[in-house]
Amino acid sequence: SNSVTMDFTEEVNVYIADTSGNLYTEAEWTDSGKSNDQAEGVCVMRAKSGGFIIAKEDASSSALAWGGYNKSISGIVITNIQSDALKDFDGFGNTSNIIEQCAGYTNNGITGAPAAEACAAYTFPSSQKGCLPAFGEWKLAYDNKTSVVSAMSLIGGATIQNDIYWTSTLCTNAK
Repeated sequence: SNSVTMDFTEEVNVYIADTSGNLYTEAEWTDSGKSNDQAEGVCVMRAKSGGFIIAKEDASSSALAWGGYNKSISGIVITNIQSDALKDFDGFGNTSNIIEQCAGYTNNGITGAPAAEACAAYTFPSSQKGCLPAFGEWKLAYDNKTSVVSAMSLIGGATIQNDIYWTSTLCTNAK
């Protein structure tokens, strides 16, 4: 029997978002004459279903503990199958569920959900709040890393490191 393996890459566009919610290509941003303090961040826009914005500053959430160890958290994707994790784009909903359900919970000397809490405490220039991204969101950002890094550099933002980042999707052994 024959088998076929297909690797689908979702079509996305990368833009610079201003604090009013307008999206610009790098060339449009340069031509706009806007200053970097008017940049909200870099928007990764999915062709079929909206997008998300990556903050200019690294919230350093990966330097913090995820928290909630050995706690059952409902309302988020929990899987060890990468294809299931890739379908999760609900960073905001996940972050809310993680923080709410881990509040006051202590295990391994960690109380609450420090990484999710740090991201939720982040405030964008437009006053929008941040979240701990879902696996699908981070995967799209990473798949488009060259464009994201280029746009981030143009607005004076932090680069995506070749490092491990937490996600709000509980996905074990998936890369």
